[in-house]
Parts: sequence; structure tokens; C-alpha cells
Amino acid sequence: MESEFITRPAPLRGQSEPLVLIYRFRFRSGHSAVERDHQFRDDLDALDAAIVQSDTSDVEIWQAGKLIARVKKGNAPLTEKDRVSG
Repeated sequence: MESEFITRPAPLRGQSEPLVLIYRFRFRSGHSAVERDHQFRDDLDALDAAIVQSDTSDVEIWQAGKLIARVKKGNAPLTEKDRVSG
């Protein structure tokens, strides 16, 4: 499984390291899926990255087993058919 790491400047004296969360991106194309783990500060950073990476497939963003967001191929708008909850 491929991982990408975000490099950040070291914290100043007396400051703690910023919290980094692990997100799993699930790239879906037809009936196949590929998963890759990434590190981000928050959901919005993860969403920005997923939008950039959605040029060839749909992307689901997962964090700690919870679905955070779905981005359709090319960042196309979601429709009622894309609904996953009741």
C-alpha cells in the first residue's frame, strides 16, 4: 500500500506537533477499487486532495472507519442516485 507523507516545519519550543490524521482514499472505477492511505490535518485538507485526485475515478474518503465524503470522477456534482444512506 502506497503512503504519502506531508512534511511540516518543526514546532517552535513549547509548542506541540500539529495533529495529523490518517485518511484512506478508496478510488472506485467500475467494479474495481484501489485504496491508499494519506495523512492530513483535517477533513477539509483530505477533501481538497481527493478533488485533485478525482480526474480518473470516484474517490471515497474514510477516516477511522467512517465515510467522510465522496467525490465523483472529475468532481462532478453528486445526484440522488449517489445517495448512500436511507
